[in-house]
Amino acid sequence: MTALAQSGTWHARLLANPAPGRRRLPSDVVRALLGAAIAAAGWLAVAAGRGTPVAPHLGPAVSWLVTLVAVGGTSVFLGVSVLVCALAGRWALIARLIVAAGLAAAGCVAVARGLDVGQEFAPPLVAATFAGALLVIRTLAVPVRAWSWAVVLAGTGAQVVAAGLVPGGALAAAGLGTFTGALVQLAFGTPYGGIAPANVDDLVSQLGVTARDVFPARYAPTWGVARFTAVDGEGHPLNIDIYGRDAPEGQLLSRLWRFVWIRGSHFDLRLRRADQAQHAAGLMLWARALDVGAPVVVAANRTEPADDVVLVTRQPPGRPLSDMADTVDDADICAAWRSLQRLDAAGIAVNAVRADTLVVGTGHRVSFTDFARGEAMAGPEARRGDAASLLIATALVAGPRRAVAAAADAVGRDRVIELLPLIQPQAMPSPPGWRAPPHLKKDLAALRKEAAAYLGIDPVEPVPLARVRPSQLVMLAATFFGLWLLVQQFVGFGEIVPVLADASWWWVAATLVVTQTTAVSEAVAMSGAVPAPLPLGPLVLLRMAMWFTGLIGGTAARTATVVRFYQRRGLAPIVAVSSGLIYSVGGFCVQVVLSVTALIFAGDEFHLKQAGPAGSGAEVLQIVLYAIIAAGLIGGIAFHVPKVRRLAAARVQPRLAPAWGNVRNLVNNPGQLGRLLTGAALTQLLLATGLGLALHAVGASASLGALIIVCTLTSLLGGIAPVPGGMGVMEASYISLLTLLGIPEDVAIAATLLYRLCTTYLPPIWGWAALVWLRRHDEL
Repeated sequence: MTALAQSGTWHARLLANPAPGRRRLPSDVVRALLGAAIAAAGWLAVAAGRGTPVAPHLGPAVSWLVTLVAVGGTSVFLGVSVLVCALAGRWALIARLIVAAGLAAAGCVAVARGLDVGQEFAPPLVAATFAGALLVIRTLAVPVRAWSWAVVLAGTGAQVVAAGLVPGGALAAAGLGTFTGALVQLAFGTPYGGIAPANVDDLVSQLGVTARDVFPARYAPTWGVARFTAVDGEGHPLNIDIYGRDAPEGQLLSRLWRFVWIRGSHFDLRLRRADQAQHAAGLMLWARALDVGAPVVVAANRTEPADDVVLVTRQPPGRPLSDMADTVDDADICAAWRSLQRLDAAGIAVNAVRADTLVVGTGHRVSFTDFARGEAMAGPEARRGDAASLLIATALVAGPRRAVAAAADAVGRDRVIELLPLIQPQAMPSPPGWRAPPHLKKDLAALRKEAAAYLGIDPVEPVPLARVRPSQLVMLAATFFGLWLLVQQFVGFGEIVPVLADASWWWVAATLVVTQTTAVSEAVAMSGAVPAPLPLGPLVLLRMAMWFTGLIGGTAARTATVVRFYQRRGLAPIVAVSSGLIYSVGGFCVQVVLSVTALIFAGDEFHLKQAGPAGSGAEVLQIVLYAIIAAGLIGGIAFHVPKVRRLAAARVQPRLAPAWGNVRNLVNNPGQLGRLLTGAALTQLLLATGLGLALHAVGASASLGALIIVCTLTSLLGGIAPVPGGMGVMEASYISLLTLLGIPEDVAIAATLLYRLCTTYLPPIWGWAALVWLRRHDEL
């Protein structure tokens, strides 16, 4: 076990007290990212041939001094660290130190071999020193830490001079050591870097507050903030929030994570510890001014020796809602909704409405006890999230029927119906360290179902809150990696790079311009599929926004975007779905007509021949590409099997029924039908023209008819591919079909990469901007 420092011993003067339990600190994430960036930048410079070893001319006395500092700040520092940890009984820390230093040193050796350079470009000792220092220095007392880092930095600088190292390589090695040490800390966790309960009494006493029975709270309010429970001299319960050095990084990472993954999240930052504490205290005071139950601010100030900000609050009297499963009544639930309505009207979002943060006192007075993640002047999404969280919290305690009935009485039936799509795990506030129970998703699905039955509406599906799912990211990464391996193995990027280097970027720019005009032609086609007149400008922006949503979320995200847009225009969701179906069918019919016409005039330009000698990489690449295309056509062939067709009809026919009304309206309106077909045809012609311009950029060409066939077949395959944007499948199809036109493999690959860059990978950038514009103007 780890030995605890005793007052007055050398342990207490040199070593920090460990906090109970292990935690993963946000500062380690920042250090890992920073270390990786420094290592990558340094060794990229080395690979580019930059940097020479240091070779100063030093006298014997100076040389001896530099060597002494170098040894003392690296090898001796590591040895002394191990010795001190052994004397203090911190054997687990010694093991982690050895692992981190060994991995860092081994990484430097591997880098040196990979770059075919000497160890002066990747010194293992520097990496091992920084990896060990990152683990050890945190365990030291606060006054000793700065001096320890000064020793390590001085030793590293002296080592560069004494051993004749390359400065850029030494910096990269230090970055690798920082990265490795931080990863080891994150992997195993650490009891250091936090606040031990023994130190809390001293911190709060600096604020003039007496606290006893100090214990760590079950959950911290935010990542990087430590919370303790205690009682004051009069026996009142206290919460003690300590904003330490990890609080800014914790807030940055947690808010950035939620902003990236959850739709409607705002990236609101307060990077100073004092600002975070002031904001939480201000929200508590504001809530109490609104006659909403909230903690009483007892004291707040900076403390010594680490300049930690401490916020002490007195908790409102009562019992947590989570402990009242058998005693909570409907009046308590209605009181909670009335309090939340006052906060909502003032523009305050708590962002931490849970059963354990709601306290029910006498006289049905309900208090909110956690404002650490609250927002002032919050947007409607955050306030709706609070309401959904309250509905979930009350339902999990009192049962779905009672919770929904009380909510409907308090805020109205329509408001509850609006909240039902938000009843899902992603909408629930989760404090650091909280783990969702395995049955939570089923419980919330049952809550939505029972609530819909009580309200007399059809079952409601949850709205997609996550911007992107991890499985989609894995699929995208696997697709790119597989395509890279394929091309690298059988053709080699070494043959493609010269083609791209010699490409005409004016033709590439023309490709980008032409392919982006498809947003206008597709908007024209969409206007023909909708039974109501829609302005062209917002439709163009909608098509651009779908470039972003389609790449991130695939067909489901594109459909959801269109449905939301049509709903804002007063059209029913079923009309939006049927209009999308008409648009797709119309586009397919146009593709078939254009392809058949092009085959008549350009079919003889395709040559089914081997791409190279038997067993060559080019031939294998062609076979693999054919296999990918064949796999994509299996679905179409299987459709001709009666059993498969009947199964598809049974599933699809109910979805097609609502579209017949729109089809009849379309047939009776020639102008609308003309816009649909003309826009779809123009889109296909523009895409084929763009592919031709991409070929011109790399010194190749093909007829427009052949390019229409290539684009049409590839579009069909990409549409049935199970990956967003058809990534991987469409690249394989383009490359294979272009080689059948007699275009060399390296040129076909280069043209495909440029074309897909202009049509798939760059457009989501301005597609995101279009999505933001539409949302700000209430079009989505």
